[in-house]
Amino acid sequence: MKRSRSYKSAGTLAVIVFMVSVICLPVTLAVGVDILPFESDDTLEDIRYKIDHNGYDFTVEHNWVFDMSPHEKASFFSRYRPLSPRLHSVHDEIGPLAEHLGRKSLPANFDWRDYNGRSYIGSIRDQGNCGSCYAFAAAAAEGTYNWATGRYDGARADFSDAFIAFCLSDHYAGFDGCIGANYDYDELQALIDYGICTETEYPYSDHEQSCPFGVYPALTQFQSWHRVPCENIDAIKTAIMTYGVVDVAVYAGTAFQGYDYGVYEDSNTTCDGSPCYYTISNHAVALIGWDDSPPEGGGGVWILRNSWGTDWGESGYMRIRYTSAVVTCAVSYLVYPQAPPPAFLKIQTANVSKSLTYAREESIRIFQGMDPDVALLQEWTITANNTYRNYVDEAFGTEFYYYLGYDPSFPDPVGQSWAQNNGIVSRWEIQTAGGWEDTVGSSPPDFAWAQIDLPGDTDLLAVSVHLKAGESETAHRVEQAELIKSYVEDYIVSEGFAGYIIVAGDLNTENQNEWCIQTFATFLEPTNHRPEDRLGDENTNQIRTRPYDWIMPNQLLDDLHTTLYIGDVVPQYEYDDGLVFDSHVFSRWSDTTTAGPGTPLWNLPPVLYGDSHSSEMDHMGVMKAFDIFPSPTPSPSVTATPPPTATPTPSVIPTASPPPTPQPTPTVEIIMGPIQGRVYDRETGAGIANIYVRALGDSIVSAGISDSQGYYNTDLL
Repeated sequence: MKRSRSYKSAGTLAVIVFMVSVICLPVTLAVGVDILPFESDDTLEDIRYKIDHNGYDFTVEHNWVFDMSPHEKASFFSRYRPLSPRLHSVHDEIGPLAEHLGRKSLPANFDWRDYNGRSYIGSIRDQGNCGSCYAFAAAAAEGTYNWATGRYDGARADFSDAFIAFCLSDHYAGFDGCIGANYDYDELQALIDYGICTETEYPYSDHEQSCPFGVYPALTQFQSWHRVPCENIDAIKTAIMTYGVVDVAVYAGTAFQGYDYGVYEDSNTTCDGSPCYYTISNHAVALIGWDDSPPEGGGGVWILRNSWGTDWGESGYMRIRYTSAVVTCAVSYLVYPQAPPPAFLKIQTANVSKSLTYAREESIRIFQGMDPDVALLQEWTITANNTYRNYVDEAFGTEFYYYLGYDPSFPDPVGQSWAQNNGIVSRWEIQTAGGWEDTVGSSPPDFAWAQIDLPGDTDLLAVSVHLKAGESETAHRVEQAELIKSYVEDYIVSEGFAGYIIVAGDLNTENQNEWCIQTFATFLEPTNHRPEDRLGDENTNQIRTRPYDWIMPNQLLDDLHTTLYIGDVVPQYEYDDGLVFDSHVFSRWSDTTTAGPGTPLWNLPPVLYGDSHSSEMDHMGVMKAFDIFPSPTPSPSVTATPPPTATPTPSVIPTASPPPTPQPTPTVEIIMGPIQGRVYDRETGAGIANIYVRALGDSIVSAGISDSQGYYNTDLL
């Protein structure tokens, strides 16, 4: 089919078509004598016989892809080995995924279509009779974007496959409209260099076309892309859980094409390319999850998302054995640039309602203004026409996690027993959570706990508690403190936990020297830093006469206690020991005020003057800060030495201007250790070839020359 814009060259097209044809020839497999491999000329009857003979558990049927002619398939299956393989680049490394390997608890099954009751990916697409599978696999980056930005269900982003195929391909040699893409994933690099628009802005049509934009619309750019090590199943799972949907390549033979239902399996399981991610493949897809124990048995499967419409496979999806169709050989993930982590970990505890009332907009505004990273909530009860997820979304953000210690035996009927729920909300993933039975208290539910995956190598165990109230309950509060201590110590032993611990909540203490505080002091640091309001008052109940609310870290975390900076003005308010937040006295400009309850706090929006003292809130919120984020190590200084010639030298740093006319062996000399990277023109995305990059170290002299795509590695020479 002729394109409305010029091909890169007729010669290139001819060679690419030849390479695609070669790929579609039968693959020689190193298999046992008892296994019958699928062949390119297999009929459905042949495939069914081999499925039965090999003991596989899937069915095949005629469909529009299987029924294509060999000539049509030669151009449709359009993933090919590059004519000039590029030098090793930074993208071929594992990247930031390495920091997560072995640290995440991998569940037995996972699916981005239904994660915590939400869907982070859109509907199945159909590439039609066009070799653009690479664009659909790359556009599955919307799963990465949606997860990173907390978009799900009706709020999901929907990216344009056509923009990749027919606009971004203008800037790269590695992919081209309906002609396909090579193994080097330039289509992912394009999402970093340029970005992508929405499907609404450029809907897909399955034919060659010119890019319709004179000026691109606003684009969503990604931070980087990287490869997952070949054949590393746990690493692939971790990439899916951490970053979202991953881009993969498969060899889609006849049985794959005719797949209808069940667990797909074949004998093409070895990553025998050099490098391994150059193993022969002909089709790009995405993985959205896995199942270690499918109903069919026989081992785990990936949930594969295809681009052949909903009539193919299981409504457009396939369940495929972990190593079949070389699915583990060329897996890549994208990183979306999230906001940098806060300078400090801010932990807040808050009693958000009281008996026979609900958490309302007052508590929501306070959380919005104080912006905690982790919040421990008590008496967390909401109205019947709301949901806890909606409350968290509004008060903290859609990206926050939460655990609710909810007792269904206490529904919400006014005038009857009232559940005083404890809960935990976190900016970072809650790895595991639960409730510890309060055998002393009379108002369920129990003490809520959660292990939180903080950035870095140390997790946080957070425990939200609510102790019995009243002057006559002092002894019971001691019993509850001893119970909490035993639970924490048992958790440390049973889970081998050696991280940060925070126990916080409404202790209902009459004074700071109650015996329950002495109990907590045997394993926590309750009194080392006592928060106060701007006037120095440490009391937290409604009328400011009792120290009810406490944030108690273990020594490991207390050693990192730091000044809390808070407020919407610059410089911010400073609280050396933490803050008791009373909206009546938060302003630094006066000790008293006559402002009405609905008056906005100009220095902590959207909080209103009367929010802390509403009839539905019993307590002042309390917050502490901890410096758990290490300062980045300063980068070594880099000194650039110009070559001994007056000839202008292209910079190693990309610029927006076109590359100058090549000069004889231009040189950039950098005084540092071995380096790798890419020299390219930021405006066009084209790599600048033949740039000689030299690195000098204490005992290392290494160099590299950028290839046709601009990639270099100074370890190579």
